[in-house]
Amino acid sequence: MNKHAAIFWKHSTKREILLMLKKRGAVSARDMAEQLGISQFAVRRHLYALQNDHYIQADTHRQKFGRPSSAYHLTRRAENILPHTYGKLATELIEGMEDLFGDSFVTRLFERRMERMKSKYRQEMDGQNFDERLATLAALQNQEGFMVQFAKKHDGEYTFEEVNCPVLQVAKQYRLACDCERRLFASLLDADVERTRCIADGDEKCCYRIIKKQDE
Repeated sequence: MNKHAAIFWKHSTKREILLMLKKRGAVSARDMAEQLGISQFAVRRHLYALQNDHYIQADTHRQKFGRPSSAYHLTRRAENILPHTYGKLATELIEGMEDLFGDSFVTRLFERRMERMKSKYRQEMDGQNFDERLATLAALQNQEGFMVQFAKKHDGEYTFEEVNCPVLQVAKQYRLACDCERRLFASLLDADVERTRCIADGDEKCCYRIIKKQDE
């Protein structure tokens, strides 16, 4: 674990603040205090420390009445201390296999991983209806560090968002990883799944539009 990650995991309140900003994008000190159940003074003390370390920035918004308000958001540096797997090592290993065995071998590698995940996830979803499977999928992805948020938008239509990508370095170089995830979701949910945004493309989060099939 590097120095930044050690700091992140050692201080629970700072960790909760960073995770909140990762999930919600921009949050005021007052909203953080309410969410965390502590005083605004205590929150601001942590915010000052995180700002000094260049993990967060504040945007000031002028209001018609009263003092200007500030909303805080993450900086690029903060990405180094959020949950990630060993992306560099994984990428180097895949590159090595690609050099030795060719592109088709790497494709089979990703496909095989997808099938293993499908088998594992289906065991957890056995006997569940669509909404239950969606909630289980979110919980399983959260265990892998994806920080999922999902919601029902219309009858039969859902949004599924991942605000963190633990395999980002691999996904940037091998976009098959992203395609396998989309196909995994479609198979497990028996639904039409469309990716509308992707962290590997530079977006803040991966977003999926999920359309439930009418026959369920």
